[in-house]
Amino acid sequence: MGMKRMSGMHHTGQQPEQTLQTAVAAAPPRPARHKATAIAFTSGKGGVGKSNIAASMAVLLAQFGKRVLLVDGDLALANIDVLFGIKPRLTLQHVLREGRSTDEVLVEGPAGIRILPAGSGLQDLTMLTVDQLDGLMSAFRRLDSRMDYILFDTPAGISLTVTAFLEPSNRVVLVTVPEPTALTDAYALIKVLAMRGKRDGIGVLVNQAEERQARTAFRGLAWVTEQFLDYRPEYLGHVPYDRLVGEAVRRQTPAAIAFPDSPMVSALRPIALKWINNESASVAGGIEAFARDAIAIISDDEHPA
Repeated sequence: MGMKRMSGMHHTGQQPEQTLQTAVAAAPPRPARHKATAIAFTSGKGGVGKSNIAASMAVLLAQFGKRVLLVDGDLALANIDVLFGIKPRLTLQHVLREGRSTDEVLVEGPAGIRILPAGSGLQDLTMLTVDQLDGLMSAFRRLDSRMDYILFDTPAGISLTVTAFLEPSNRVVLVTVPEPTALTDAYALIKVLAMRGKRDGIGVLVNQAEERQARTAFRGLAWVTEQFLDYRPEYLGHVPYDRLVGEAVRRQTPAAIAFPDSPMVSALRPIALKWINNESASVAGGIEAFARDAIAIISDDEHPA
């Protein structure tokens, strides 16, 4: 299987995006008034592989011909730039503190994706001034018509900063592993979202697990959410343990580029295709609504006047 093929090529010599070209072409057309789909990648705890999955998913969507922006939403411990091996001259810090435009900050990544790097050591979103927060969300609004997907790699946990990214997103990808602590934290995150009224578009992706193990873990999580929250998240699937992910990190190249036949990438590719084939149903409001709702969440809950 893919773990033995280190060259990163299929036996046919085709690139991954070419092998499913006809399937992508059959996807329903986008609405006439284009709006980007916001997808937030999150986890109840750190160390479950969330950022690696977000990075490779961004590449896969771009390989299928979509215009993709990947936003590093962790303003304190940014690492998307590290995973892509880029050293940005400007980051979100310059957007927030110096009023730079997003066009100045955006970095082009592999497969034509755009990356909005965060820059480590920034203050939490809840500590930004209202003007800074509005400026950040306005930057996302301006990108709405220019992107098909805007992916947010959020910090781990259940802080208000995380909620501000998750609640307005069209899709939430909750990455977990089949361990009691990770599943407990995943439930806590779902509970916070459910109590705040977010009950649509939440999917669970079980990482570093075989199929039977992943389904067992999800069934346990779903049973608890149904019993106590009257809600059942979507099962997105499983991603098997993949030693090539660690090698991709060391190379500072997303696995979808370095090892497109690897177990992780092979598991993610059908999910990306499924999203594309159902995207017409998931764009309500676009980034305009996302930005408006995110500002309201932070301003109404904790933000100083």
